[in-house]
Amino acid sequence: MAVESGPTPLGTALPDAELPDLDGNRVALREFAAHGAVLVVFSANHCPYVKWVEREIAAIAGENPDLHAVAICSNDAVEYPEDDVAGLRDQKTRAGWNFPYLIDTEQDVAREFGAVCTPDFFLYDSDGRLTYRGALDASSPKNGQPLTGDLLREAVRLTLNGEPVPRTASGRPWAAASSGGTHDPAHRSADHRGRPGRALCRVLRGFPRVPHSHLRHPAGDRRADFRNVSGEAHL
Repeated sequence: MAVESGPTPLGTALPDAELPDLDGNRVALREFAAHGAVLVVFSANHCPYVKWVEREIAAIAGENPDLHAVAICSNDAVEYPEDDVAGLRDQKTRAGWNFPYLIDTEQDVAREFGAVCTPDFFLYDSDGRLTYRGALDASSPKNGQPLTGDLLREAVRLTLNGEPVPRTASGRPWAAASSGGTHDPAHRSADHRGRPGRALCRVLRGFPRVPHSHLRHPAGDRRADFRNVSGEAHL
């Protein structure tokens, strides 16, 4: 189900949360910020959009030793059995993730972050302040765009250098999703049925959906927003 991300203003502090890893060890997120920039990825084993990008996430983490990455699964393993601990272990191995994978069974941490979909990326600087909330790149499994990781990779570079991440992280004019914004048809992606609009897997149970009316065009077309956003859709 395609949903919009919840509002999380840039500059927001990294939540002071603690979650168990796949071995049951408690991990405090704030401890990562004490050692440098932090990338938090809300993920799921069953989600095709995560599977599409998971190896690129591993590459970005591996390229940046000063970046401390952590994945969080907030999915209901009863509804999605592939997202149980065994499934997440398989994913961690398959994706080549050499960073912690945490379990948010009650979904309280996902709500604290404002995450409602997978994959969902939150990048924090060494002061624990949110510098980037956006997409990995413009690609999705079936839209024909190459998987490059360019948006997140550039945001990581800027954050590690102590530079601000502009709202157009790669310098490209990503389409505005807010009412009255401009729409650039050159930058679109597709959901799992190959239609325009970047779909993501829903995370939260019972999370109210934000109406998509302001994203719909007369022909049912949706333009995606891949910018560094705060409270705007990146479908």
